[in-house]
Amino acid sequence: MKIRMTLFASLAIFAAGVSQALAQEVVNVQTWGGSLAESFIKNIAEPFEKETGIKVVLSYGMSVDAIAKVRAQAANPQIDVAMMGQTEGITLWQEGLTAPLDPKEIPNLANLIPQALYKDKDGTIFYVGMYGYVFELAYRTDKVKTPPTSWKDLWKDEYKGEIMLPPPSIYSAYIQVMAARINGGSETNMEPGWEALKKLAPNVGAIFNSDSEAYNLLASGEASIAPVLMFTTIELLKNGVTVARVSPSEGSPISWDGITLVKGAPNPEGAKKLINFMLQKNVVEAHVNAAATIPAMEGIKFTPELAKALPSSPEDRARLTTLDDATIAKNKADWIARWDREIVPLIGK
Repeated sequence: MKIRMTLFASLAIFAAGVSQALAQEVVNVQTWGGSLAESFIKNIAEPFEKETGIKVVLSYGMSVDAIAKVRAQAANPQIDVAMMGQTEGITLWQEGLTAPLDPKEIPNLANLIPQALYKDKDGTIFYVGMYGYVFELAYRTDKVKTPPTSWKDLWKDEYKGEIMLPPPSIYSAYIQVMAARINGGSETNMEPGWEALKKLAPNVGAIFNSDSEAYNLLASGEASIAPVLMFTTIELLKNGVTVARVSPSEGSPISWDGITLVKGAPNPEGAKKLINFMLQKNVVEAHVNAAATIPAMEGIKFTPELAKALPSSPEDRARLTTLDDATIAKNKADWIARWDREIVPLIGK
């Protein structure tokens, strides 16, 4: 009996060892869906898995979904790498929910331009932009008779019912900030923006909460003019939708999609390996060309189609605008509440 029990115990230990050996290391990543996800799988996840043997498990959503998941899982994190916009990255760091990105552990951080490295006062890097995009106007050329040239053109009555807008919960509240800026306000003085948005709201035909919604509304013709991200317009053009892009005269905000390491992540070492892989120049080059975005590093070669689409003329580059992300991150929750309270009830009225 004792011999049999010893044998069973040995077999159990052996089976546990085999099971542990066969278990594949996993890195869990929260990122965007759509064409960005397609490129992430092809140009990042699959090559990384092949090179390292570490499996990448993806979940999808907008930045607002990423920040919500990280907060909800604070006591028991399930995500290793959370991708989001820079204002969300700032917020999570200030809430103590993300971990530092150490150049000694992630040497490819050195590939990034300084503007893409977000640091605390002591120099600690906590968020990095992998690629950027321009926030611009897009319009249906078959429906809009007078092409817009300015953010202020959105307020023209001729566009009544044809306009779609994003809420401040996405795109870093950039449309709300631009509404303030073009009316004499700023990130620290949003009142002119809120007054302008109240006047605009009755002319708005739709609100979109994701890139895919923006794409579908323009593609279907349910909306004819909107502030969107550069790659949305490029995707529409690629698929034969009659749209045109406009770099507004007051400036086009440029922003980042970037990377955070979740504090208490299930697999921090695997996550650092993945982040380092993501910041290889050849990986970034493949991803930005597939997803029609702007790399956060120099020396990237573009396809002819993307090179043509990027803001390359002196006039377009001069109109690129950087907004105050720290101030936006500090006030964004209040702005979302105010939008819901004061603007949403006026939409389409």
